Amino acid sequence: MERNKGDRAVVLQLGEETFNRAKLLNVGYTETLKDGQYDCFIFSDVDLIPMDDRNLYHCYDQPRHFAIAMDKFGFRLPYAGYFGGVSGLSRKQFLKINGFPNEYWGWGGEDDDIYNRMQSPIRELAGSSPTVCPAGGCERGLTCSLA
Repeated sequence: MERNKGDRAVVLQLGEETFNRAKLLNVGYTETLKDGQYDCFIFSDVDLIPMDDRNLYHCYDQPRHFAIAMDKFGFRLPYAGYFGGVSGLSRKQFLKINGFPNEYWGWGGEDDDIYNRMQSPIRELAGSSPTVCPAGGCERGLTCSLA
């Protein structure tokens, strides 16, 4: 990950209780701001890693879905509107959608809710068409593999 330098925070939920991914992302956002005034936040599932480090994590004018071509889905989005795995939002975008939804426990639901929240206030979702990156890299999205 030499090309993707920057500060990183890992947020874990301890115990045997059902996890809440969105709450963990919100905690990560809040705790990170205690350490500095960051403006770009990349939220990634811990089990996803880029297959090519030439795919860079950045924030853009619109929220960006980076995990648009994953090996576990045959390098295709599993369905239209999928926004799971890895996403990038600026501080302004995060605040505009009021963070991630806290009401989803266990697998599923929060990704669709996040996508729907973004459709209303932001209107356009960047990086929504999958691109499998060739050996020379690509301009949009990431090709990810399960860790």
